[in-house]
Amino acid sequence: MSSNEYFGDLPDVGGPAANSGRAPARGEPSASAAAALGEGLGEARAEVRELRNQVQNVLDRMTESTSDQKHLHERFVQLAEVVTALAEAQQQQGPAEDEEPPRPMDWAQVPVDERDSWIEARARWVRDVLLTNYDDAQARLRPCWPLHTTLLNDMSLLEWVYDDGFGESRRLISAESFRRTVETVLERAERLTRSCPQPDSDQMHPVPLPPRDDAAQVALMRRQLALQQALEYYLQGGEAQEELKALGAQATQDDHDRTAQRVQELGESMRIAIRAADATRQEWEAFRDQARLQLDQRTKVLASRGEQPKS
Repeated sequence: MSSNEYFGDLPDVGGPAANSGRAPARGEPSASAAAALGEGLGEARAEVRELRNQVQNVLDRMTESTSDQKHLHERFVQLAEVVTALAEAQQQQGPAEDEEPPRPMDWAQVPVDERDSWIEARARWVRDVLLTNYDDAQARLRPCWPLHTTLLNDMSLLEWVYDDGFGESRRLISAESFRRTVETVLERAERLTRSCPQPDSDQMHPVPLPPRDDAAQVALMRRQLALQQALEYYLQGGEAQEELKALGAQATQDDHDRTAQRVQELGESMRIAIRAADATRQEWEAFRDQARLQLDQRTKVLASRGEQPKS
């Protein structure tokens, strides 16, 4: 059926009264069909306008995004130029800074031949700054503070924070930190020097002892570990022999051969560990006997608790 035939079934333009008695003309659309087409066309135009608006919004956003990216790129270029300029300036100032390195922060960093002058510089700062600005510091900080390495480092730290907070940079955060640190340092100074003799006392003030060197303990630990490894080989060899003994008459020649080979290998590993410990035969046997005694005591304690020793 063609579109014209379909439209011919609808009432003609003018309504039923005007067109009664005659058939609808072919090819001539009715009023209701035109109205339907007009309504559909209006909706289509509205949808097109909405779609056009949406497309325009997308284009506007793309334009804005492109503009933002361009602005961001420009900022990155500016930042790169600033960083380059700072790097060049730092490189130019590098040699001058290398000529005058910052003072050592604590006692361990001070070269031995410069420690006298380093202490004198800290003492001058304590006199000119700390004792001048804080009335109670003179009573709380005993004159023997330079004889205490801890307090020497504390005074160095105070000076460092003071210069950062009240020097050229004048950093408020460091200034507040300085005030809090002063109180902490003075409390520690009171505690550390509470039992120190007075300056006019006949009793000599203790001189700081040289720092303890634990390198010998590290060597001892290494030796003990090597002997412990030798003991492990020794115990494994004993276990292998006990397993063979438990087989009794059921043990085959292969069992004997495997056990002998195993015990030989463990014995060689044990001797290597003893040589690594640089231990004499007497030292090894003393260590072995003492370790076995400790193991037996541990086994008895666990047995009394109904527990089994962990392998």
